[in-house]
Parts: sequence; C-alpha cells; structure tokens
Amino acid sequence: MTAVLIEKIKDTVSNKEGKKVRESNFELLRIVSMFGIILHHLATHSGVLSRLAINCNRCVTVFINMFGKMGVVCFILISGYFMVNSKFKIKKLISLYVEMMFYSIVIFLIFLKLNLIDYSDDFLKKTLYPVTSETYWFMGSYILLYIISPLLNKIINKSTKSQFQKIIVVFVIIFSIIPFIMRYEIGTILELGYFSCIYFIGAYIRKYDVQIDRKILIKGLLIILAVLVSITFYCAFRATRNPILILWMFYFEELHCVFVLFLAIFIFLIFRTIKLKSAVINLLAENCFAVYLLHDNFFVRNIIWKDVFHIKELYQMNPIIYILSIILIPFIIYIVGISIEALRRKLFGFIGKLFNRLKKKSGNVIDIQ
Repeated sequence: MTAVLIEKIKDTVSNKEGKKVRESNFELLRIVSMFGIILHHLATHSGVLSRLAINCNRCVTVFINMFGKMGVVCFILISGYFMVNSKFKIKKLISLYVEMMFYSIVIFLIFLKLNLIDYSDDFLKKTLYPVTSETYWFMGSYILLYIISPLLNKIINKSTKSQFQKIIVVFVIIFSIIPFIMRYEIGTILELGYFSCIYFIGAYIRKYDVQIDRKILIKGLLIILAVLVSITFYCAFRATRNPILILWMFYFEELHCVFVLFLAIFIFLIFRTIKLKSAVINLLAENCFAVYLLHDNFFVRNIIWKDVFHIKELYQMNPIIYILSIILIPFIIYIVGISIEALRRKLFGFIGKLFNRLKKKSGNVIDIQ
C-alpha cells in the first residue's frame, strides 16, 4: 500500500503542470476534519462514551467526541466555498455513487465470505440501498445537496448581498437555532435544509471574500471551544448523579447545534488564512472520502472499535497509553483507507481502459473512477 502512495505522489508532482492545483490549506482542513470524524466514531461506536465513571480517560473521550460534527460542517463549508463557482457535473455525481456502492457491496461480500455476518434480507437491503436505508447518512444528504447545488447557486447569484445575508440568517434560525432551543432531532429533509444553510455560508465567504483578522478568529474559536468544553464536561461529570445530563452532553455536540456551527465556521476561516502548497497534502486529502466509507460502514464499525482496536480495553488503561492510542489509531485508519482507495482507482482505471478500447469505434469514452 505504501508503494502505491509513493507512486501516486510522484504522479501528482509530475502531472500538476497544466492542471488546476487544489489549495492545500483547504485540503489540510479536509484531512483534519476526517480525523475529527474518526475520533467521534471512536468515542461513540466503541461504547465508552456511555460510561458514567469520572476519570481522565472519560474527559479525553468527551473532548474528542465534539469534533465529529464539526468535521461534517467543515466539509460542507468547503463544498459551498468551491461549488458556488463551479458547474454541476453528472460525472462527479456518478463517481460518488459508484464509489459508495463499490465499498458497500464489496465489504458485504467479504464479511459474508469470512463468516463475520450471517445473511439476512435486512443486511442485503442496507448494502444495496445505502442511501435510503441511511447506512451512509452523510452520503445520502451530500448527494442530495450536490443535486440541488445548481438551484442553490442560482439563488445565490440572483440575490443581492443584503438579500443573501437575510437568507442565511433565516436558514440558521430555522435549521440550527430553533432545533437547538426546542431540542428536537432534524430528519432527512430538514437535514438537507441545514446542509444548504452551511453551503450558503461557505458560498458567502467565497463570493464576498470575507476577511477577518486571524487573531480575532483564534480568540473567537477559543471562546466557543471553552463554552462547549465547559458545558459538555459539566454534563459528563454530573451525569453520575443525574443520568439525563448524558443526553444534554450529546445534544451540545449534535450536528445542528449552533455552537458546533460557529466552531466550524471559525476553524474554516482560520484555515482560509493559511498559505500552503503541498502535493503530498493534496494527495493525502484526495481520497479522504473513502476513509469515511470504509471505517464507518455498517458492518465494519461493529468490529473495528471493539475487535480490532479494543477501545474498551484501552479505555481502562493508563491515560498516557489511552491518549497515545487514540492519536495513533486515526492515522492508521486514514492511511489504510486512502491506500485501499488508491488501489480501487487503479483497478477502475484499468477496467475503464478496457471498456474504452471496446467503445473506441463508437466514439464513446468511459471514465469510471
């Protein structure tokens, strides 16, 4: 796998001339966001977050859990920032869907072959319909967001700056502040509305070139982080006496939480101020979506945290060992994920070339990567 990555780096460096080079600061943010999502899944899917005993390892787990939804918001902000000036491409939509279905089906077949799961119609449904069955909840919402992005861009381009600001304020109130105050979960349709809200914010930053001093951004980030940490830690510590507070702790770390929204916006704006060019970072970020599809697959998540990394056992160990472990684990998952995706792309590229040879006479060229 390492050899594949080294080869890809060489290809990236040698072929970057004449191609549009991605901005490495945003690519680095993609990587950081995915690390946050992995840590969030480590905390939630392993089951250790539900334990009420107060100790150092619990504090660490509560802390890392809040960065998962922040990572999701950052991904959508990046999408809005760049897609506002781009055209809808059916090829990209097909590519996203093919990638998702590939991992969904292949993982299912591998788990069946290794007797890690027993066949059931429900498992088959989750495999063949990962969007409607919400096996990959983010993927379903993101595909819908991409489909309606031309409509969102039309709204953006036809609105004045003042009108656009009002639209964003209304969306934030409806899809973030009201759910936050009323304490209710947002379903698929409202979730799409919230994604559109985040998309609008990213697009607004790009269209009107929002500039805020980095020192102010860092101070704002620290204030929001302090508020979130204080609330979540209070709930975590008091949950031993009042278990209902554990629900409040999760609530303040939910996707639609207004604090999470502004935390992600400040992080996004800070990364925007960074001037960075790196072919290595761009390559490492290129396949990060596959990391999500692999490690948070419905079947994989049931064993990766409990049987592969043994998080519950690590949780009982010395805090230094636990902290070092949860720092190392996302690196392992990320490198393995992007390496597998690099191999998949090579395989699909080879298959595409075979198809193109067969289709050459008809003038149709196929790209299934």
